[in-house]
Amino acid sequence: MRKLWMTLLLLSVCLIALIPPMHVRGDEGETSTLSKSPDGFILKVEPQLHTVRPDRKIRSATYLVEVKALTKLRDEVELSIKGLPESSEAIFNPDEGVPRPVFVSILKIFISPSTPAGVYTLTIIGAREDTEQHVTTTLIVEGQTVTAVTTTTTTTAAHERRLKLTVSTGQENYRKGDRVDIFGYVKLRSGESVANTTLSLDIVDSTGKDVYVRSLATDQGGHYLDNFTLSLNAVEGTYAVYVVANVATYGNGFAKATFTVGVSDMPSIRIVNATVTMVNGTISSEFHPGETAVVWVAVNNSGADLADGRVWVEVLDPNDVPISVVVVMITIHNGESVKTGIQVTLRSDAPTGTYTVRALVSSAPIMTGGRFLDFKETAFIVT
Repeated sequence: MRKLWMTLLLLSVCLIALIPPMHVRGDEGETSTLSKSPDGFILKVEPQLHTVRPDRKIRSATYLVEVKALTKLRDEVELSIKGLPESSEAIFNPDEGVPRPVFVSILKIFISPSTPAGVYTLTIIGAREDTEQHVTTTLIVEGQTVTAVTTTTTTTAAHERRLKLTVSTGQENYRKGDRVDIFGYVKLRSGESVANTTLSLDIVDSTGKDVYVRSLATDQGGHYLDNFTLSLNAVEGTYAVYVVANVATYGNGFAKATFTVGVSDMPSIRIVNATVTMVNGTISSEFHPGETAVVWVAVNNSGADLADGRVWVEVLDPNDVPISVVVVMITIHNGESVKTGIQVTLRSDAPTGTYTVRALVSSAPIMTGGRFLDFKETAFIVT
């Protein structure tokens, strides 16, 4: 494994300086749909309708999803989708964020030549703690016959059937006796939310002792929520939250998060955002061979200082072959946030399809005993 990492590091691309504020690359819409939450945020999507044809070179639709806070929010709003047609894929860029007071995600829907013609109602879901909002838009896939479609996606490609599981806590730091909210979602590689998934939740304190263990399930939007109250005698330090999903049809999913109770002598690292842009800062999930993508990773630390940490960014092509691994040294003090931008230049003969981006943070070089503290996946498409 060490030899593999060393080989991949030779393929690394280099760090770049911070880029100007991000803009949107994609189709512009003139209308929008709005969903108002009684508890915290407004969810908006535009345009209301997109039309694509499977037999054309450009087979993607671009939607702008805006999350606006009505009150001051500290935790992330997570985005997912229901109602995708068969042989299609959805990418939110980014798929979660804290609206302060607004964050914008670019939703790309990619269809294939085998996607059935029809009129599809797409339900976009925004979830935070105990609040879940839905907003709808329409995708028309033109073909010889256009008919109303109400069935859900049945994805058959093996790589699209993998589960993607997330977990977050309402805060990054708690006091003894506080209530800890745990929430997240389950979806497929294609972006489709997975309902009624059974999950195993385990929370471990800084001494390695289980303090909360239970089983729970996702709702119809693929979202789950739970909470527990810290004991007044709770051990101070960094706590780990582990969530595991096991669905026979889709395989296993795993997610981890950390939070601190009181003062911790260990770092408590959270990757709060992973975004893909063009070199000029334009948010984009679609690239062409020979172009350069930029992966941005934002990391928070609510624990002790991380003095010799590493941000790892690995990019895998549609065949799950690593095309680059970049490792960046970082120092993050308690309460700080660090944002790192990394360039990935595609070969002129790069295969088309979905590229997986894995962002990880380690406490030190892995070869010298460092361990991974957090990870997050995102994706982009090469067409």
